[in-house]
Amino acid sequence: MYPLAHLGIGSLIARPVSTNLPFRWLLVGTLLPDLIDKPVFFALGLFEHFRTGGWVPGKRGFAHTALFLLLLVAVAVFRRSASWSACAIGTATHLLLDTVSKLFGAHHSASDSLIVLLWPFLGWDFPTMSYGLHGTWALLFELIGAVFLILQLGVARFRPKTI
Repeated sequence: MYPLAHLGIGSLIARPVSTNLPFRWLLVGTLLPDLIDKPVFFALGLFEHFRTGGWVPGKRGFAHTALFLLLLVAVAVFRRSASWSACAIGTATHLLLDTVSKLFGAHHSASDSLIVLLWPFLGWDFPTMSYGLHGTWALLFELIGAVFLILQLGVARFRPKTI
C-alpha cells in the first residue's frame, strides 16, 4: 500500500481503540514500518553483496514483523506513554493493511506477508515477495485513504479529540 492508504485507512481502523491518544503519533505509526524498512533496503541495495543476496530495494524487513510491533508495545507499556501507544496501534494497522493488500492482484500472496509478519517464529528467512499493489488497486486504496484522512482532519464532526 501507499502512504495515503496507510494514513487514512489505518487511522480509521484504529479510531475505536485510539480516541484519547495523540492522533499525530497514530499517523506516524501507520507509516513507521515503511519509514524504517524502505530506506534500509534502498541503502543496502547499493551494495552488490546485498543485491545478489536477495536484498531488493523496497522489500519488507524487521519493521514489518510482529516482533517489531511487540517491541513498540513493550516500550509503550514500560514508559506508560500515550504517544508510544498510538504509534504501536498505527503500526499494527500498517501490518494488517500490508498483509490484507497482498490478497489483491494476480501475483500476490498473503502467505508470504504472514511469513514476514511472524518472523522469526516461522523461520529466519524473509520470503522474496513481489512488490505491493500497483495500478487500479493502488490508486483506489490511495483515493479511499485520502478521503478518510480529509474527513478525519477537515470535518469537525470526524476530527480526532487529540491531534
